[in-house]
Amino acid sequence: MISGLRSPQAVTRRLRKRQEGVPDAALIIILLIFGLAVTSSATIINIPNDYPTIQQGIDASVNGDTVLVQPGTYYENINFNGHNIVLGSLFLTTGDTSYIGQTVIDGDSAGLTVSFASGEDHSTILKGLTVTNGYSLTGGGINCSYNSNPAIMNNIITGNSAYNGAGIYCFQSEPAILDNLIRNNTAQSTYGLGGGIYCNESNSEIANNMIIENIGSGITCEDSDPSISDNVISDNLGGGIVCKTGSHPVITNNIINNNTALGAGAYGGGICCVSSYPTIDRNEISGNFAGEDGGGIFCHHNCNPAITYNIIRGNTAGTHGGGIHCGLGSSPLIKNNTIIENSASYGGGLLFSNTSPVTKNNILWDNQAFIMGPQIYTYYGSTAVTYCDVQGGWSGEGNIDCDPLFCDPQTGDFHLAENSCCVGAGENGEDIGAFGIGCNPTDVLDEFKILPNKVSIIQNYPNPFNAQTTIRFVLPGSQNVELTIYDVLGRRIELLFDEYREAGVHEIIFDASGLPSGVYFYRLRAGDVNETRRMVILK
Repeated sequence: MISGLRSPQAVTRRLRKRQEGVPDAALIIILLIFGLAVTSSATIINIPNDYPTIQQGIDASVNGDTVLVQPGTYYENINFNGHNIVLGSLFLTTGDTSYIGQTVIDGDSAGLTVSFASGEDHSTILKGLTVTNGYSLTGGGINCSYNSNPAIMNNIITGNSAYNGAGIYCFQSEPAILDNLIRNNTAQSTYGLGGGIYCNESNSEIANNMIIENIGSGITCEDSDPSISDNVISDNLGGGIVCKTGSHPVITNNIINNNTALGAGAYGGGICCVSSYPTIDRNEISGNFAGEDGGGIFCHHNCNPAITYNIIRGNTAGTHGGGIHCGLGSSPLIKNNTIIENSASYGGGLLFSNTSPVTKNNILWDNQAFIMGPQIYTYYGSTAVTYCDVQGGWSGEGNIDCDPLFCDPQTGDFHLAENSCCVGAGENGEDIGAFGIGCNPTDVLDEFKILPNKVSIIQNYPNPFNAQTTIRFVLPGSQNVELTIYDVLGRRIELLFDEYREAGVHEIIFDASGLPSGVYFYRLRAGDVNETRRMVILK
């Protein structure tokens, strides 16, 4: 919830919380309050009723206008030309996600599809469209350059091609890239950088996107400090995230899985960091592959990341560092991670070369090395490993060697049992690993022995989960209740029930065995109450 007056950028960021889109009237009210885009003379320009092409509608607009596009395929290469406007499909006015796929801007391989290059500000919004078939050296689908800072929201960006930044390219700009599906775009450079997104000297907010199945890395940042949070970055050929010279990205709360780094850029299947200083915190980094080094994370050449509270699981490197590889002067902080089931020729869990890392409070278990060092392998450097649970043992203050007793690793629950040797065994009495105690969720039901005076929905448990999770809610009185599952683009996946329920505490087990990994939402409607919670499926 917005509290107090905030910058236009902050308001734009908060708009992403509305997973099904903001109805046009509500959007206009919000923009009016914060003085972003709407003036007393703002108009809605309909395409093709008012103008036959989108570009003609943009050219005819003034700041604050909305260009509303009817369903259809528009073979155009559009340029906003400094117009601070809203451009979108009928998704803007209806919240119906089907309009996103029905309203297509097709670049026809004649150039990039959408261009922001004239200083468009944060009130400029591209929302609810499919952007496809663009081709350019930089930014096949969308190019944001030279202090152009639009909000790119709830779009499908697919089938575009470029040398770098096939889906979206950002240069000296700060766009908000929120709630998009960025899929099947192709970066054609030697190293295949930025198949999904490329940030060059740009501090973008990249949040709640599905960045999948691109050729080239999912995200590349160079001399940039983007915020990368709550995304699913999966099945990209070229790695998940690449951080190049001078970048300080904050990478938090993402699912980074099943990405592959091969060929000339065979380093860092999940995250590759070179001469950069990222914060890598509370991510799921799993099932990634690097042809050479760093299946999960690769840190090289004076790279000093903070790697904290991540689950790093089931990654593979052809040579060094299945979980994490750090080399050539890198001095990372590696703290409170759960590093399990990774594999490499040397250093299944961790590999350090010419480095001085600080490694503490981590669990290293069930990692494999085909030649040497299943949990940790180190050479040409000093390695401080302390207060870690290392299978097979490791010298160092506070280190232990005992089964961590995960709650249910088969379903992806790596919380610790109450009798785990890792509980309270870390530095200063902290728990070792990423998650702490949690096999039996806090007995939230005890809080509701006396029913509250309003409907309450309780966070699902476990979360993240593999196949099944439990959703609980509380009713102060008998009423009709609807519980629905949505994906990250707001499409309804399943109606769990729509029926009358008595007052009290209720729970339902949601079976997601047929759904792919990703971010999903469950919405409870009861009377005037409409509450939504986020959940994550990991497979």
